[in-house]
Amino acid sequence: MNENPSSLTVMRDSITAGRINMIMRQRGWRSKAIDGNDHLIDSYLKIRPRVTFLGLDTGSIPGDLAALRIREIDDQARIVFVCSRSKLEAARQASHSAGAVAVILTPILATDIEEAWPKIMGVVPYAPGLATLEPATPPPPTVLPPPPTPATPQNPTPSTTSQITPPDDGQVRQRNRGRIWIIISLVGLAISGSVAYYLTI
Repeated sequence: MNENPSSLTVMRDSITAGRINMIMRQRGWRSKAIDGNDHLIDSYLKIRPRVTFLGLDTGSIPGDLAALRIREIDDQARIVFVCSRSKLEAARQASHSAGAVAVILTPILATDIEEAWPKIMGVVPYAPGLATLEPATPPPPTVLPPPPTPATPQNPTPSTTSQITPPDDGQVRQRNRGRIWIIISLVGLAISGSVAYYLTI
């Protein structure tokens, strides 16, 4: 069983939005109204409407920019601008830029949508404004930043043992000679003592 087609109405004028919803439901469509502060793109992707009615004042962003954001993610989006007569020229310019299928003036009657229906369901025009639309999020940088400079290694503090200077060969020889003379003197004293002992017997 196929679901009925859906429409999305995005504008701050709740009276006009309610009127559009009622007319579309009378045509057997499912219809939802939001303002621009209700996460327009998220709502569009969730509902996937066949027709989107946009006011020039959508709340968070201007209607012409909202239309281009929708066309950016859906090149076959059918957008209908809804405006007062005083804003007709601005709506026509936004309609041309975003490739909208129709412009309808308020107050809206069921006959207004009926008369515009062939355009609404017709061929979706090209949106020339997409050529100058800046991306919603900035692209990543093409040039990577240089890697951080490695820290200069710190020389370890030399230990106490490494600071001790070994004695040179001259000092070693001098100490050895002193030891030899001490030994010779002790041996001589021992011999002299023995001779004196035997002489006294």
